[in-house]
Amino acid sequence: MNFSKMKSLLANKRLTAIISSLIAVVALTVAGLFIYETTKKSVSISIDGEVQEIKTYAKTVKEILEDLNIPYRSQDYVYPDLDAEVTDQLTITFKTAQQVILNIDGNKKELWTTKDTVSEFLQENNISVKEQDKISVGLDEPIKNGMEIQIDVAFKLTVKDGGTEKEYWTTSTTVADFLKQQGITLNQLDEIEPGLDQELTDNSTVTITRVEKVIDVVEEDIDFAVVNKKDNTLEKGKKKVVQEGK
Repeated sequence: MNFSKMKSLLANKRLTAIISSLIAVVALTVAGLFIYETTKKSVSISIDGEVQEIKTYAKTVKEILEDLNIPYRSQDYVYPDLDAEVTDQLTITFKTAQQVILNIDGNKKELWTTKDTVSEFLQENNISVKEQDKISVGLDEPIKNGMEIQIDVAFKLTVKDGGTEKEYWTTSTTVADFLKQQGITLNQLDEIEPGLDQELTDNSTVTITRVEKVIDVVEEDIDFAVVNKKDNTLEKGKKKVVQEGK
């Protein structure tokens, strides 16, 4: 074999080796990518009601939220919890907490909730609303961030009106407001205790004294007046009745 043929043979062997190496590298890369993808875990995550399916290498729920750039507070709802291990086919629920201003009889406080409706929010905070209470929003109204819920708690009071006595539920703060709310009218001479501008509290008693102005008509006999007139035609000492008295 001459030198030229040997040189050509070595070149072919070298090219074959390079190609084989490249094929091996590509094969390893493809295999690595395949293994990488197939070892990812499939996770379903619901974010404020919107569901998305993802594949992840995250080890915990917290890492998934961070990978998705989802900010979270301690008041937010996360299930399972942040430290829970991620497993294949895991379902995660995340709800952003909303701030609600609760005003009960003038006492305000700010609360966080992940509940959907006003009714669920009140139940969550162990607040019961009676039929007679006054609430500024409907119980089925959806919760919104910054919502203010005002509740005027009704209380009992007794009204003694003339000769009758009756119990009422009311949210009125003063006697005047209560009378207006119930459509109770006072006449000019009527008396009320406590006064119209007095504040009402639970188990208060309002007493109304009805005063009527009565005019009595009494018939009685009245003596008629006697009018004496001088008459020169009569003899001295004599009297004459011109007209009978009535």
